[in-house]
Amino acid sequence: MVRIHDRPFVELYWIPLGAGNRVVGVTRRVYRLLTGALPYHAALAVEVDGARWVIEMTPAARGEHGAVVHGPVGVPHSPIRYEIRRWRDGVIPDERFAVATHAVSEDAATARRLLELVPSVPPHTWARWNSNSIVAWLLVSSGADVSAVHPPRGGCAPGWELGVRSAAARPSAGGR
Repeated sequence: MVRIHDRPFVELYWIPLGAGNRVVGVTRRVYRLLTGALPYHAALAVEVDGARWVIEMTPAARGEHGAVVHGPVGVPHSPIRYEIRRWRDGVIPDERFAVATHAVSEDAATARRLLELVPSVPPHTWARWNSNSIVAWLLVSSGADVSAVHPPRGGCAPGWELGVRSAAARPSAGGR
């Protein structure tokens, strides 16, 4: 699904939670049995000023992949860590499993603002705060209109509303 555009863009990818990972895939199936909805993981691709960036929350990994925020998983002082990547020319490892994309913005200023905000994402504990929370937080904080952004039919984005509310509560909410 990697696309190279001739204009600035911010594009949201909806990936079924745990795609490509058997353990998390089991969690996805249990969640669906309990709620009736398929949970999705959100990731972003941003293209502006001739560069393509990917933004995603993942378990912490070794190597160079644009990690700019780190936080604990489960409890505040956990040794298990996550990272938020702002990776130039990077990849979304599970992008091939994306079932939908949403063109959020074609505004260069919004794309630049979003990229600048990534290191400012609050490093809350990864539990309720997750990939959907950080993507929603970034989009709202950058001034992007998320009113028409919804997961694919029959799906849900746990944590999305938490990210929207957290961004709206910021002193400079909406990047304005």
